Amino acid sequence: MIDGTAEVMVRVQSHRGVFDLLGEARGAVRWTVDQALQRLSEEEQGVLILLEYSENAAGLERRLRDESAVGAVQEEDGHDLRMLGAGSQILANLGVRQVRVLGTPRRTHALSGYGLEVTGYIEEPGAG
Repeated sequence: MIDGTAEVMVRVQSHRGVFDLLGEARGAVRWTVDQALQRLSEEEQGVLILLEYSENAAGLERRLRDESAVGAVQEEDGHDLRMLGAGSQILANLGVRQVRVLGTPRRTHALSGYGLEVTGYIEEPGAG
């Protein structure tokens, strides 16, 4: 059972098919499900949420182009925002209120609307 008064370590992982496979092949630093589960097992409380992320060819091409541009600022698209909302709703339904995120810092659109507060980030496996 989740203690809503305590900080909870969280990883919201979206599977993006080919994009994820290409990232792993290039050695991209991103939490894998195995790494996230290992890290979460070290905590008193932890939640892993797995979401399916369907992407068309044009979206995949845009993401690959954005990742290859050095120093490029990646735009969030509608899928990203829907995934953020879905993950936030699940966390709120579980009674989670304060989260420490396994992932890179990002703009969090209106998480307070779900009663969530991000208290910190652990950006890459092996850190923090």
